[in-house]
Amino acid sequence: MVNLRKLCCSMVGSLVLILGSAGVGVRVFAAEEEPAEATEATAETSVQEEAELFESGCAYADSGDEFFFSASKTRYEMGEKIVVAIHTDPSDEIISVEHTARGFRVSKPKYIAEDQFEITLTHDLDYIEPQFTLTVKTESGDIQMCHLYGLYTECGLFVSTASLDSAWDAYYYNLYEAGIYTWEEYNEALCKMYSQNIETNDALLPALQQNQTASVSSGITTVTGVLTWIDDSEVEHPLQYTKVEIRDAYTESLYGTTYTDVNGAYSFKRSDTASRNFYIKIYAAGENTAVKTVNGGDYAFISPSNKTTAGGGTCIINAAVNMDDDIGQALQISQAVITADRYATAMNGSALSKVTVKYPDNDLVKEPEKAGCWYENNALFICKRNDKVYLGFPASHACWDAIMHEYGHHIANKLGIDDSPGGTHFIDENLLERVYTINDNDEQRYYTKSEAIRLAWNEGIASVFSGMAQAYFATSLQNIRTVGDTAYLSYNGTKLDYEATTGVAMSEACEGAVIGVLWDLYDPANESHDTLAFGHKFFWDFLKGSKAKTLSAFAQYFYSKRSQDEGSHLGKILGYYGIAAFGISAPTIETSHRIYWMSKNLSSRSSPDVCDVVFYDLSGKEIGRVTNQTAGWISILPPLWEKIPIGKSYVQIVSYQNDSPKTGPYYSERYVYSR
Repeated sequence: MVNLRKLCCSMVGSLVLILGSAGVGVRVFAAEEEPAEATEATAETSVQEEAELFESGCAYADSGDEFFFSASKTRYEMGEKIVVAIHTDPSDEIISVEHTARGFRVSKPKYIAEDQFEITLTHDLDYIEPQFTLTVKTESGDIQMCHLYGLYTECGLFVSTASLDSAWDAYYYNLYEAGIYTWEEYNEALCKMYSQNIETNDALLPALQQNQTASVSSGITTVTGVLTWIDDSEVEHPLQYTKVEIRDAYTESLYGTTYTDVNGAYSFKRSDTASRNFYIKIYAAGENTAVKTVNGGDYAFISPSNKTTAGGGTCIINAAVNMDDDIGQALQISQAVITADRYATAMNGSALSKVTVKYPDNDLVKEPEKAGCWYENNALFICKRNDKVYLGFPASHACWDAIMHEYGHHIANKLGIDDSPGGTHFIDENLLERVYTINDNDEQRYYTKSEAIRLAWNEGIASVFSGMAQAYFATSLQNIRTVGDTAYLSYNGTKLDYEATTGVAMSEACEGAVIGVLWDLYDPANESHDTLAFGHKFFWDFLKGSKAKTLSAFAQYFYSKRSQDEGSHLGKILGYYGIAAFGISAPTIETSHRIYWMSKNLSSRSSPDVCDVVFYDLSGKEIGRVTNQTAGWISILPPLWEKIPIGKSYVQIVSYQNDSPKTGPYYSERYVYSR
């Protein structure tokens, strides 16, 4: 998971809105119990007015993934009050809090602890689809929004923090659990719901679709067409490698199954003389992937119209879907996952195990530490977020970098290069400096070195796989915003350029540094510190063969398999990220017998690197070494000095970090030493 923030807290038994935090006294909006006719109004309370309600103090909202409503259940009985808890954690001072309520009455906040308040929502039974939205503006200019969507039915009020479609899913799933629907009927209900939201916009269909004409091929019936998806900027793209069922409306039977190609085109042929009425059913699925609702239902819709075709004729059915509803968003998520799966298959020589994606996954009650997007056991979980779109970041359904990063965890798992402990992480930080909450009692501790270097490695390789897959298929992914470039841009505000990973912690315990090292190995040798270019297939096979679960283990594998010369090139990259020694120099006056280098401590919580200064002749044979040194100037004393030949030789700094588990050696770039 690439998340800027995580928060673990007890949330059982309530709807939870996590804002961020203060010490004593939190300022939140003060809404009176509102009559039904006034629930469309927006209530805004200034910071000065809020201070009159509670003790003095500041409220804070974190800028990461913890800003969510979360429900302990999805169904409420008629008249049952919905309690919303506001949890806090220091970060960014709140400037204003606004809310809109349609079909909900909102109570005054209730103080229940120094870092938690509650408000109560009461459903107005006149509203079938009530909605509540909270908007928080912070001192840094950030805007955070949370939503609660309701659906009032004969079975009670169903709620979702993600979407109205998700509330409908909860309702249909309740009918299945109650034995009223079979599993097939549950999926059929979902399909009908999604199908009602689909409208084909012929003006946006490409020339290939517009110019298709029916033809007759005696005895062979053909069903063909082109499917597209329209992104949030109204740009149309082919729906690639997507599952399509051809169905006969006369008999309600499956006629055939096929998949679209790179252009979104599909074609199914069958020997048939009967006249049929065709429609197609389109799934958010590929041959090895499927996007499902949080309850496991299918994302699928039926084409807008049926078309009658005589036996031996050709039936053309086109469709385009936008991002206005969950079905369209699921199809875009499916495109990202299908692309990642195709890359893994091309590199691996065979498909990895099948992957299921759950969307929208906004539930923080069961496992609050897994807020946002995450991976576990052949399943990706993608949240629904769009509150940073105004800052130029994509919505979560359009965030191919994060979605394919999660698939990258699947790759790492299947290749045996994953031993992550999981947990809170920032892409640019030294994880040894990260304090995180370990239980519901708010107990905190630092990561151990073992945890930090394993987590940094696993997160780093997942991002690298994401970027490599997009680069591999860049030609067929043209004009999709944020896709196919070298920047990691996440819905949660994370941003990192693989080609210029500046500002990251210089440490093997930083995922941004791991990304930089691995990306420089894979990509062209296009920077002064980057003189290696392994490319897609070689780099994939090399990573797979390493079975490495930390950057240190990967480096040791590299040294065992590659030449000394390439080890020097790796050292140049590692030195750039402060993982190996760098800045090696020697005086021009021979009689000083001194050499100098620099290194970065792994952490303020760890011991400094211990280094060996190793001399080699020009053939690569070791001449001798000075051991157990720290960075800075050292003198080369006899008898080693006498062994160094007149003329040129090589010197490398070999560094170790001895805190458990010991990491290294990391070899620096070779320095040409002249005597």
